[in-house]
Amino acid sequence: MKRIIAFLMILFMLVPYTVTVNAGGKSSIAFSDISKSNEYYDAIMYLAEKGVINGYTDSTFKPNNAISRAEAATIIVHATELSVDNAQSSAYRDVADNFWARPYIMVATKAGIVSGVGNNKFSPDSAVTHNQIIKMIVLFVLAVLLFVAALVTIFSA
Repeated sequence: MKRIIAFLMILFMLVPYTVTVNAGGKSSIAFSDISKSNEYYDAIMYLAEKGVINGYTDSTFKPNNAISRAEAATIIVHATELSVDNAQSSAYRDVADNFWARPYIMVATKAGIVSGVGNNKFSPDSAVTHNQIIKMIVLFVLAVLLFVAALVTIFSA
């Protein structure tokens, strides 16, 4: 979990955002299972305020749960602000068109950040492995580097 939060913090530093707070200056986001005494409270709330993570519909964060492949794809898409196409059909047999994370999985797949597990499957509910999250980080960083290189080439010509 520490590695994933560290990854998200690094990922998030690469993408500019603005903080959304309510008129009172306090975060409008709260998770019933995360207290200020949690050692990851600041990181979790920072990412939640930026819209990178949302928690669950029951207002929990479930800090001890493993992150699924679908959740990892969704977090990466939110963190990178990739444009989501809700109309794009699933390319995977195990990701139904009405699955909550389908648009995020498809955008991350199209961007080359995630891929299936074989046999036209994505395994969206499986926990993301260390190898898979490392691959996602590397592919994201490479995409950022290629984008920066393209900008340098364009503006130095």
